[in-house]
Amino acid sequence: MHRSPWGLHVFRETARSADARSLTDAVVHELGAGRVADALVRAGEIESALADAGSIEARTAMALTDALAAWLVGKPVCDRERIAELAGLLGSVGELRVAAPESFSYYALHPRDFADRVGGPPFDGLRRVAVVGLRSIGTTASAVICAAVRARGGIADRRTVRPSGDAYARTTSLTERDARWVRRQVALGSDVLVVDEGPGIRGSSILSAVDALVAADTPRERVWVLCTRAPDPATLLAPDGARRWRALKVAVVTRGRVATDGYAVLDPAGWRRRFLAPTAAWPGSWPWLERVKALSPDGRTMLKFEGIGRHGSEAVARAIAVCAAGFGPRVRALGDGLAAYEVLEGQAASARLLTASTLDRLAAYCAWRAIALPWNGSVDVEAVRAMARTNGAIALGREVDVQLAVERPVAADGHMMPHEWVEGRGGVLYKTDAAGHADDHLFPGPTDAAWDLAGAIVEWRMPRDAVEAFLARYAERSGDAEVRKRLPGWVLAYALHRLGWTEMAAASVGPGPERPRLEREASLRVRWLRVAAALGLLGDAGVALTRAV
Repeated sequence: MHRSPWGLHVFRETARSADARSLTDAVVHELGAGRVADALVRAGEIESALADAGSIEARTAMALTDALAAWLVGKPVCDRERIAELAGLLGSVGELRVAAPESFSYYALHPRDFADRVGGPPFDGLRRVAVVGLRSIGTTASAVICAAVRARGGIADRRTVRPSGDAYARTTSLTERDARWVRRQVALGSDVLVVDEGPGIRGSSILSAVDALVAADTPRERVWVLCTRAPDPATLLAPDGARRWRALKVAVVTRGRVATDGYAVLDPAGWRRRFLAPTAAWPGSWPWLERVKALSPDGRTMLKFEGIGRHGSEAVARAIAVCAAGFGPRVRALGDGLAAYEVLEGQAASARLLTASTLDRLAAYCAWRAIALPWNGSVDVEAVRAMARTNGAIALGREVDVQLAVERPVAADGHMMPHEWVEGRGGVLYKTDAAGHADDHLFPGPTDAAWDLAGAIVEWRMPRDAVEAFLARYAERSGDAEVRKRLPGWVLAYALHRLGWTEMAAASVGPGPERPRLEREASLRVRWLRVAAALGLLGDAGVALTRAV
C-alpha cells in the first residue's frame, strides 16, 4: 500500500431522488400499520431533504417529524388525522433528494434509544434544552430528544444543520436566523445539545458544529455532544482532532435491546462460529459494518436488522422475492427494523467445489436478479469509476481508467462470496444475505447486473473456462447477450472495491485476530488481480495494472 488507507473509496453517497407524494404516503401508511418508528424515520428523511434544499416547506416537515416523535415517546400532541394532514401538505413539493440515516438503516440504532438516553444522567436534570441535530440522523434524533424532554415537563426546541466541505475538515455555517435562535436559547438558560451519529474516523462534522455554536457566542461549557460511540481521541483524523475532542462534554447513546424471547445476540462476527466449520479459513470481518443478528433458542430462526424506515422496507421486500423465486430462506418482517430468517440446513459453500451445477446455480441467480429486480432510478457510474481510479492509485500505485457501461441496471446482491451460500439437500445452493446490500452506504449501490457477475467470478476464483461457462449460462437465461463486452471493466472495478474494503478494514480493526485475516485476504486479492490481468479478464485497463501488481 503506497499511501494512507483512509483515502480509499469504500463508502458512497446514498442520496437519491424520490417523489414527495410517494414519500409522504409511506409515512401515513406506516403510522396506520402501527409502525411509528418507521413513519418517524421516513419523516426525518423528508425534513432533512427539504432543509438541505432551503425549502419553506421544511417548517411543515419539522412539525410532522415532531408529531411522530411525540407518538414514539408515548405523549402524542395530535391525532392521526392531523399527521395525515401535515403529510398531505408536503406531497406536492415534487422531487426530493433523500438519504437513509445510517445508524437507523444499518446499525440497529432505534430512535427510542435517544429518548432513553436523555432520560438518564446527565440529561435527566435538564429542564430547558436547545438541540442542534446534524442532518440526516440528527433530524430524527433531535425531534425525539425534544419530545422526551417535553414529556417530562421540560422545555425543548431544536434546529438542524448540515456540515459541508472536505470530509476530513468539515465546516458548519449557521444561518443568521439560526445564530439568533442559539443566542436567544442561551440567554433563556438552555443547555445546548449537539446530536449526531458517529463520530467516524475523522470526527470533523461534530467538531465543526461545536465550533459554529461557540462562534455564535455559546459558552463551551453549556454545550453537550450526544453521539453513538466514544472514540479514542488520538485516532481522530480531523485537524487537531484529539485536542478538540477532549475539550468536549460527550455522552454516548447505546443501542437498546434488539432480541427477545430467548434469542441470543451474536457477536459481530459470530455468524462464522455458528455457520462455518471450525477448521475453515474464516473470511475477515469488519465488526463495525456487521449487521446485528440474533439466533433463536432452537437455532432455526435468525433475527437480522435490515433497517428502520425506507431502507429496511425495501430490503425485506427483496428478501421475500428471493425466497419466492426459490433462491433463499423464508423471511418475515417483525417491525422495528428486524426480519426473521429461516436458518437453512446445510453447510456453507466453498470455492473449492466449483462444479458445473454450482456455475449453473450462480448464473441462474444472477439472471433472475437482472430480470426480477431491475433498478428504475439513476445509477452513479461515474462515482464507481472514481472509486476504481482512487483505489488503484492508493492500493496498487497505479491509477486506472475503467470504462463502465450500464445496460442492465439492477438492485445488485453485492455479496456473492461462497460463504454467503448454503449448500442444502441434494447439493442445491441457497443465497443468504441477499437483500440489504443492494442500496446501502457501500459501493456500488444500484448498478449494472455485471457487478454480481464480477463478484461471482472474483470471489469464487473462477478459471477461464469456468468464466466462459458461467457467462454462457447467464446470457441464455437473462437474454443479456452483450454482457461479455462490458464485463471486464466491472470485474476490475469490483476487484478494486473489495481490495479497498479489505485494506481499510485491516487498518480499522486494531490489533487482534481479525487484522491478520484481513491482511492475508488483501494479499490474495492483489495476487488475484495479477493473474486476472494476465488472463485478460480485466480488459485493456488490466494491461497497465499488471505492471503495478
